[in-house]
Amino acid sequence: MDKGLLHILRHSVGLDDHGKGNQYRNHYAASPGSESFAKCNELVEMGYMRDMGPAGSLRCFVVTQLGMDKIK
Repeated sequence: MDKGLLHILRHSVGLDDHGKGNQYRNHYAASPGSESFAKCNELVEMGYMRDMGPAGSLRCFVVTQLGMDKIK
């Protein structure tokens, strides 16, 4: 998996780039039109994230069980 995609998955749950740390959240907020927004949509298409809709001017994404399995 692309390192940028894996970074977003891990960051979404509170892990560092090496998969270390405690999973203490499950969300990622991205601004429409940004590079991270495009990556989140790619992860949605792969089944690793779910688009939860708007959160103010941002869009909120959560990691699915399939995504959780991928980062372990």
